[in-house]
Amino acid sequence: IRNEDNLNDELKFQLMMLSEIIRVPGKYLLPYIDRIDTLLSSLVQHSSKEGNILTGAVLRNTLRSLTQTCPVEYKSSAAGYDRDLTTYQPLTDWGKSGDIHSLEIDWYIPGQEEVLVAHKLMNKVLGPQLVTIGEYTANKKVLSKEELASSISFISESIVGSGVFMANWKDEIVNLKASQVDLSQRSHIVFPGVNPDLTHNSSNARQEIVMVMHKLLSFQLANFPDDTKSLRGISTIYQSLLFFTGVPKVEYDARWRSFQATKKAMENKLLGSKKIIRAILVDRCHLQHESRMIGNSNRDFTKTHQLIYDDLLLLATNHYSEVRIKGQEVLGRGMKHFSHSYQLLVPKLVELLKKDENISHEQFKGALYVILGSKGKSLLTKHNWETFAALCPAVIEASHSEKPSIIKVFSALQETVVHHLETITINFAMPDKVAQQALHLWDKVENQNNLKLTLNPSLPKPSEQEILDGQKHMDENNIKASNVFAVIVDKLCSQLESGKLHWRHYNAGVSILAVLTRYDKKMPARAVKIMVNNLIHDNIVVRKTSIHNMAALMKQNKRPHVTIERAIEKTEENIQPGNRKDNQWLQYSPENWPKTKEQWNSPNFVHKTHFGYYHWPEKMTVYAAEDKQPNLDRSLQEMTDQELEIFQFLQDETNLQKLIEFLSLEENKGRDKFDSRKFLMWKGIFRNFGFKVLEKLKEPLEKLSDDQQESSQRCASEMMAGLIRGSKHWTWEMTENLWSWLVPVLRKLLGNVTVETIRDWGICFATASESRDPNRIHWMLEVLMEEPLRSQGSFLDSSRLYVLQGAMAQQEWRVGGLLHRLDRFLNPFLTHPYQNVRERLGSVMANIYALDIHFTSGTGGALSPNISDLLSEVLPKLELMKVEPDPEIYNYNKNSKTGTDIDQKSFEDICSKLDPELAMKVREQGLEQLKSIISRFPGGSIPSPGVVPPSGTRMPPPQILRMPSAETLKKIPPELQKMLGPGMLRMASPEMLNMMRPNLVPGGKKPTPRPGMSPPELLLPPQLLSAIHEVSLNTPQSGLLAEKWEERQSGVRLLQTVCKLVSGVLLRNWYTVKPELFKVLEMLALNESSELEPDLARDCNVALACLSTCIVPLKVLSTALTAVEHVSQSSSWKAKNAMLEFLQVHVFTNMAAFHSQTEEAARVVNIVTRLIKDDRIEVREKAGKVLGGMLHCSFISEEVASKLLGQFKLEVSKKIKKKPKANEDASLFQDKQSKAILMRHSGVLGLSAFVLSCPYDIPPHLPDILMLLADHLHDPQPIPATVKNVFQEFKRTHQDNWAEHKQKLTEDQLATLTDLLVSPSYYA
Repeated sequence: IRNEDNLNDELKFQLMMLSEIIRVPGKYLLPYIDRIDTLLSSLVQHSSKEGNILTGAVLRNTLRSLTQTCPVEYKSSAAGYDRDLTTYQPLTDWGKSGDIHSLEIDWYIPGQEEVLVAHKLMNKVLGPQLVTIGEYTANKKVLSKEELASSISFISESIVGSGVFMANWKDEIVNLKASQVDLSQRSHIVFPGVNPDLTHNSSNARQEIVMVMHKLLSFQLANFPDDTKSLRGISTIYQSLLFFTGVPKVEYDARWRSFQATKKAMENKLLGSKKIIRAILVDRCHLQHESRMIGNSNRDFTKTHQLIYDDLLLLATNHYSEVRIKGQEVLGRGMKHFSHSYQLLVPKLVELLKKDENISHEQFKGALYVILGSKGKSLLTKHNWETFAALCPAVIEASHSEKPSIIKVFSALQETVVHHLETITINFAMPDKVAQQALHLWDKVENQNNLKLTLNPSLPKPSEQEILDGQKHMDENNIKASNVFAVIVDKLCSQLESGKLHWRHYNAGVSILAVLTRYDKKMPARAVKIMVNNLIHDNIVVRKTSIHNMAALMKQNKRPHVTIERAIEKTEENIQPGNRKDNQWLQYSPENWPKTKEQWNSPNFVHKTHFGYYHWPEKMTVYAAEDKQPNLDRSLQEMTDQELEIFQFLQDETNLQKLIEFLSLEENKGRDKFDSRKFLMWKGIFRNFGFKVLEKLKEPLEKLSDDQQESSQRCASEMMAGLIRGSKHWTWEMTENLWSWLVPVLRKLLGNVTVETIRDWGICFATASESRDPNRIHWMLEVLMEEPLRSQGSFLDSSRLYVLQGAMAQQEWRVGGLLHRLDRFLNPFLTHPYQNVRERLGSVMANIYALDIHFTSGTGGALSPNISDLLSEVLPKLELMKVEPDPEIYNYNKNSKTGTDIDQKSFEDICSKLDPELAMKVREQGLEQLKSIISRFPGGSIPSPGVVPPSGTRMPPPQILRMPSAETLKKIPPELQKMLGPGMLRMASPEMLNMMRPNLVPGGKKPTPRPGMSPPELLLPPQLLSAIHEVSLNTPQSGLLAEKWEERQSGVRLLQTVCKLVSGVLLRNWYTVKPELFKVLEMLALNESSELEPDLARDCNVALACLSTCIVPLKVLSTALTAVEHVSQSSSWKAKNAMLEFLQVHVFTNMAAFHSQTEEAARVVNIVTRLIKDDRIEVREKAGKVLGGMLHCSFISEEVASKLLGQFKLEVSKKIKKKPKANEDASLFQDKQSKAILMRHSGVLGLSAFVLSCPYDIPPHLPDILMLLADHLHDPQPIPATVKNVFQEFKRTHQDNWAEHKQKLTEDQLATLTDLLVSPSYYA
């Protein structure tokens, strides 16, 4: 071997096998140790790379086998298998759980002989290598890179092999953290008796290796800095010396994961906890032993550790990346392992971050990576203010580099601080109560059966003086931490104000300053000034950070508000949830509105909605009058320095204008949303400074509200929400002035919202209403309640409802009167012609009835609307929806809307119904021009005219109708320009103009129309459209059909609204289904599959799904089944089919309720068995499937199932006459035969249900049913088709286990089934 340059493949394979074979307990290795020693002596001299790796594996595994304690066996039984087989059957131990209290593990514990052999073998390999490296570093010997790498590898393998018995060195301990308790290392017992120590030359082997490696590192860096392999080897050796005490952590973690996976796969939870086989328990014990060895890794930081840290820092900042990565890995693990050891590195890291020509780019980058750490565990996030104070300014002032690698690590550092820096304690407090409890530990000693239940403290009880000294020490530390925090903030402010920072470093400094904002320490005025001025910074990241931080700064400067106790007259002993006499003063009503200063200052306003509904707190507190609250109308001298900086910034017109411009900029088109951070900033501003700030913001806020730009309105919504919420503690005069200005602004903006900003305004008003007493914001609620539906267009109507819903929903139970008013107002509009308005109406109505809650003691929402009242009013109007529609009226509507056949007489009639100006324009263009315009509508059909506002409805004020621009007018088709003329075009609303011009998008393509709408390319004036519509319907027959059509459409629209209401009530509200909701079941079932009204069908389907999946109370169960029975007797087969689908889901959802109510369960079975005999085949088949599901889940008892089976067999057995008698009437015979076929088909479906109820099994009664069904394969249709489908399904569900299933069939039955299920061969 010594004479060969490279090992041949045979020898490498043998070495590989040997390295694995020797991984056995050391006692089995002793007979062969001399041969292994001889082999190692030969191989150590070899210099090939493969030889070194394999030799190292043999050395490592030999030493580990000789030194490690481990189990010898993993048998299922501790007694073993070598027993008399006449009395012992090994199979009885299969799967038997081990007894954790008596495992009787046979452990291998290294003896004296094994330790001596290991010591000899280690020194034989380790000694020469250390001597060789020592001579190399003293320039007495020359080594090639390969030889040096081989020596380092053997040293590393020696440590990993014999590290169990390599004792930690004893050296001077470095005090890293002053502590009142002993922080020295505590070790686990991992060896019986005295732990052996494998020394080198009678000295500590680990320390000897450290010294040699330290010299080697210095020598290599000075002479061969490019030898990266040796430098990485040194890092590996340092890692083993620091952390290895018997098992590598990586190997232990891998084994632990493998154990957990095996345990999860093998455990049987039915047997209980820890009832698993003995082998797994033995493995768990071995893992526990290894975890103790890992825990014995030395944690006492000594001078030698400090030397290693210095070397590792050199490696972590090396020129070569692979060396840096390994060094940073080991150093990071060391800082995690040795508590507070990172403090020793901080001064050197700060030096490496300075702008110095002697510091290379690689050293700078390495230092940044050391500070960054891994997985968010950065040195900047340590709970140590001194470390942060040293590193943070150094990082901010670090030399800038445009290299991507530096930018990457610097950005990662910034993100780590922003996302992982916790609120580190500054002032630590120890309550006296906790100290007293701690002192009781010396007094309480509990015993039970002579066993101590409490442990005595190891130290004597502290004296009073020691406690006082500790208190003094804690106070000193608090003062020190406060001073350090102030220095950090001051240093950061100086850096940010210097103007010398690169923009990337400036961003990082602002972000860190924002993160340092705390609840318990006010930021100085200097920091506040920086943040306020950065609100108008050119960099968007800086602006966003400042906006986010402003809310916290405003919170810091919030002055406490005085509260007083409010006496509650508790008139009832057992308080019932909901509306009561004692909480009437919380209700929203004109009597409770504050109309004077005295009423505004009365203690009758509670802003949290949960108070008073269920119960009252022991002490009910409300805010005191305004004269006891902090003054908002202050002079500059009365403000703090922090407040002064903010106020002066807001009083500057230039700053304010620039701030509004930045806040109203669009960031991501189509993705911007209402920003809660900006809202919180405005809320804090208005709360802290009152009306003075508003004076400067009135005009900008009005301009933003009037602007049609999406970003401008979003900015206005954020400011508006902040203004309303921030005015919570304003005085009466301020509040009165606020709302006198704000109410007209609100009225105007509600007619100005756009499709893009409606969601933002909804959030605005919902946020403004949240946690606010409704009586204190009654101005806003009343503005929103001013005729929510004004017939100004579908979008404006739905948007007003949306914002009202958001504000109303936040108040919950306290706005019963408002809900009643809204309910009365919206009822006439339930048949609104626009679909999006109806959908919003349904959602709003669901909120209106959200408090219709009934508790066991009575109703909870006595003052809120009741859904039963609405249904009693609506149901009579929906009677026509219980009848299938007449297709004739749909055909009429389809044909009547074509306007191209208008004759001259009709043309004159149309003109006579118009205003003179419009009539003159229409006559000028003539009949052909009108036909040409109509022909451009989709399909040449005239759209229905818009809804006429009901009497008493206010029309929009003239100022809302804006004059269209010349560019807008140019986009209107010329035909319509000629007909309408410039005068009428100038009076057109923007919404109408948008619809009049061609709906083109960039690229010239037409947009896809919205579902349920067919937007025409042109829009005729409503008056002209109504006239054409009226004249075209002016015939007796068409008038009657038109009346039926309108009546039908009114019912359709009303039912759609009710569907949305039902879905909203069942999905969003806090109570179970009301019995009244089942009254709409019939019309839902009838229309859920309507082909004439697909939108209605979809809504009915959703409502049915919600109704079927709700949990039904026991007292409502009978009502629900009565409704189902009623629908099941309907003349419409579609309604019956829908009801069977509903019943199936309803039964499975409420299975427990039906099991407890046997009478109701019997009613369900009767419904299904009746419908299985229905005249319509679709209903029969559906009923059969439902019956099969009920049988499968044991909904039907065995007794009832047996009766049903007999009944179905009887129906199937009745004969069907094939020919009539000689003198029998043919039609009468045909009728009888049809009834007989129907009866037999229902019986076949019933038997099929029994087959389908057993998809993965063959119970005893099933073979006979199969044979009975097989006899009817040639009956009249549709019986054969049903039988074939049943057998196909039977084959599909039973083919996986057919070998087992066919054992339950006789040979004749099997032959019959084979003929049915197996297709005949082509060659048969």
